[in-house]
Amino acid sequence: MNCLSHCIERNLNDYLQFQFNLHKHLSGQCPNDRIPVLVYMHTYFGSVILNKYVFGGAFPKPDFLWQTHVYCSHSKWFQNVSDLLGGVPLFSIDVSVGPYRDLKPHALEYVVNQMHEGIEWLEKVMGRRYEEIFIFKKERG
Repeated sequence: MNCLSHCIERNLNDYLQFQFNLHKHLSGQCPNDRIPVLVYMHTYFGSVILNKYVFGGAFPKPDFLWQTHVYCSHSKWFQNVSDLLGGVPLFSIDVSVGPYRDLKPHALEYVVNQMHEGIEWLEKVMGRRYEEIFIFKKERG
């Protein structure tokens, strides 16, 4: 990421963080500021709650949410996002198997099996085969 991109992204994140916190304080929806949520999640939640997309316009409602997580709280956060967006389908993959240099075959199999389950889930949610989804994306560039 170049310096300009980083500065723009940081300023947008700071702006959305400010807007979210202001909304939170004024509305009284979240009186406890001690809840440990990372800044990027504040930004994401702020965008969803305020219905403001960082690149302008309303926050786009996704067809599904696909989340990998090291901490179990990430999936719980995205359950809330799913609810806020009206029940958007959510699939989470636990990748908390340790550092790559220490990765054991059973740990890799654990993650890969979840990815295979996720592909089956995605096919049901999207109503088409994974290969069709991949080909469509490849043709669009």
